[in-house]
Amino acid sequence: MIEDLELSELSEKSNVTGDSLVKIDPVIYGHLKTTLEVVVGSVEMTVNQLLQLKAGSVVKMLEEVNSPMILKMDGKIVASGSLVIIDDNFGFEISEIID
Repeated sequence: MIEDLELSELSEKSNVTGDSLVKIDPVIYGHLKTTLEVVVGSVEMTVNQLLQLKAGSVVKMLEEVNSPMILKMDGKIVASGSLVIIDDNFGFEISEIID
């Protein structure tokens, strides 16, 4: 069964508590940029299955709908959480920092 996924809108600032995602001195390193990626899911398939994909094909991920998503910083897993909507954009709400 294929269904559309509805995301809740984040209307107010959540209670942000706990440790920071990255522990560095912001005075020294605060100007540096990094790349963050949200990993929604993954799938394994054969090359033959890959070659058969066309526009409109649906690829079923291994993760269930309510599984936490992963946040990566420069390719390294740093947190898990869930997608939210902020205005007309996707957002990521961190639920756990991963050391």
